[in-house]
Amino acid sequence: MGLDMYLEAERTVAGDQAEAVREALAANPYVQEWNEEDPLFYVPRWNHMGDEVVAAGTAMVEAAGLLPLLTESSSSLSVRENPSGSLAVSMTVAYWRKANAVHDWFVERAQGGNDDCGRYVVHPEVLMALRAESTLALEAYLVGDRTKAAEILTPTAGFFFGSTEVDQYYAQDLSATVGAIDRMVPAAIEAGNIEFYYQSSW
Repeated sequence: MGLDMYLEAERTVAGDQAEAVREALAANPYVQEWNEEDPLFYVPRWNHMGDEVVAAGTAMVEAAGLLPLLTESSSSLSVRENPSGSLAVSMTVAYWRKANAVHDWFVERAQGGNDDCGRYVVHPEVLMALRAESTLALEAYLVGDRTKAAEILTPTAGFFFGSTEVDQYYAQDLSATVGAIDRMVPAAIEAGNIEFYYQSSW
């Protein structure tokens, strides 16, 4: 229990690529269909489920053109059938736990202040702004100015949100955020046609 935070990359595929994804779905015995009326498929890729599950999930990632964005956080995918016949393939590309200062930033900058566990679009330029502010806050922390760090990226309290101290864990969260964005944005450019979404739960 606690604040879990996810950034997903979603790619809409059509034509031959959509057919390749459908073939990968049909060949994967671990796929679960969640909703028949609005077709939504869950594709597991969890390491603890074994090499075959991971390999089948990775085949789906490759078919959807999401391979440049694949990370350790990419433990599952979802595939939604659109009315047009295209497919929307979503994959987790970054995960945080109780990084409440980063969460508050997303709430204010991407969710219009609504902290409601909804799924919100995050444009690449917004991610780059988060990277810039995370870098400034981390620099302030590293020179011992914790007050300034907290002014830039403010820890926020919530239901099992974790510590609000500006400490080594705060710094680790910011460093991980910078690293994730440095990897994700160029990978999204390489993959093409990527939209990012942020969602939290607790």
